[in-house]
Amino acid sequence: MFENQEIHYLKKAVRKTAESCYNLRKRGMLFMADKTNTIQELNLADSFLFGKVMSDTEICRMVLEKILNVPIKKVEFPVTKKITDIAPDSGDIRLDACINCTFDPFSDGRHIYTFENRCLEDMSLTLGDETTEIFISTKGKKDDADDEIKDFLAYIENSTDACAQQTSSPLVKAIHKRVTEIKLDKIWNCSIQIYYRCR
Repeated sequence: MFENQEIHYLKKAVRKTAESCYNLRKRGMLFMADKTNTIQELNLADSFLFGKVMSDTEICRMVLEKILNVPIKKVEFPVTKKITDIAPDSGDIRLDACINCTFDPFSDGRHIYTFENRCLEDMSLTLGDETTEIFISTKGKKDDADDEIKDFLAYIENSTDACAQQTSSPLVKAIHKRVTEIKLDKIWNCSIQIYYRCR
């Protein structure tokens, strides 16, 4: 019985993944870091793996809390929109995008770039929509982030047992545990293989 259910879910996952690949390819939006990688060699720099790891609400909460440097009580991903519950004394924050870059997108040597909607003619005027976009760069050189953020960014490009063992970061260790679980998941393995073949 369990095996039949597993096969049913596997077929469903394969079908949905194949449809997604087709639609993304059709719109010219399908890209991967290196399609020759095996599943075990994938790093968090791979958007498919990064998305899967960040769909874990506790991992996502920990990462956002670290990047935003504010306490976050919980993270929820409702179907229609994403809501982040911040601790009562820290105010509400709406995070629309956190973009993970394995390059320095603005060539300023920063690990974290944070943007809000502002008037270009008068920078003191904000749009007031509380939209925030954050770019995190694995190639930062400045002393603008703590060691745990730097360890996390290093792990994005080198998501290995060795990298996880070299850090004392609870964040990296939790993420690595989840990465390891995902890489051992048979349905996910099948989905990622199909995803690569769609290229």
